Amino acid sequence: MSKDRPYIITFIGDMSILSAFVLIFSLFPNFKGFVEPLPNYSKVPLPDDIMTGLIAIVILVTSYGYLKLKRWGYWLMASVNLYFLVG
Repeated sequence: MSKDRPYIITFIGDMSILSAFVLIFSLFPNFKGFVEPLPNYSKVPLPDDIMTGLIAIVILVTSYGYLKLKRWGYWLMASVNLYFLVG
């Protein structure tokens, strides 16, 4: 590893990956009661399964960029967390 990343960044990135996997598991019928459906703020009405899958993919990409210490990963992580804070 060429860059030494702080432990808090590793913790936040790992927790984001864990939350993305929980969202992916919630797409299966056996885990439906495990996770609440996400709020749908888009103007286009999408089914909850598609919206949950898209958000899980966005969180995985965000976590990857954040753990690789990329600038876009940091700002995407901040915007995703702001999205969930406002919602």
